[in-house]
Amino acid sequence: MIEYIAYSIAYFLGSIPTAVLVSRLFQLQNPTEQGSNNPGATNMLRIGGKKPALITLIGDFFKGTISIAIGIFFAFSQFELLILLLLCLLGHMYPIFNKFIGGKGVATFFGCMLLIDIVVGGIIALLWLGLAKIVKISSLAAIISITLSPVIAWGFGWGNSSIALFAIICLLILWRHKANIQRLINKTEK
Repeated sequence: MIEYIAYSIAYFLGSIPTAVLVSRLFQLQNPTEQGSNNPGATNMLRIGGKKPALITLIGDFFKGTISIAIGIFFAFSQFELLILLLLCLLGHMYPIFNKFIGGKGVATFFGCMLLIDIVVGGIIALLWLGLAKIVKISSLAAIISITLSPVIAWGFGWGNSSIALFAIICLLILWRHKANIQRLINKTEK
């Protein structure tokens, strides 16, 4: 019973539209209708600047962290924590509170991963940061680091069922980046 309550909480936490709330706080236009139309930190940087972007990033990150902290409190297995990650991401990507128009899930993913496995999550985060500094394209850094995530988890001895679920989670994030991938192929990504 506790698992199902935690799973529901994870989805609802993920559904909190941080960027939309921050845009209202700063009296900005709705990020789902401006810039890339994505309610995430990168788009908030474009339309509102550093402060709204940072608040959005922190909010999206902690939606994930809180979801996983609940599972840790109740001694969930790694696989159950990954289910929380999946549900929190689904909430973020398809939020019930914002007409199912959500973000791509990168900040929420990192918020979850750093609690699920600090080493694996830390390596993925450092990989993303390093790539972002080198290639100067946030989406490309996210796509590469998310693509390599299951391999990194495998390298640190995760079980087969956890890696399989993790791979599905990573594919979901890549799916949400499909427009970015197309723009990268066309060399039109900002």
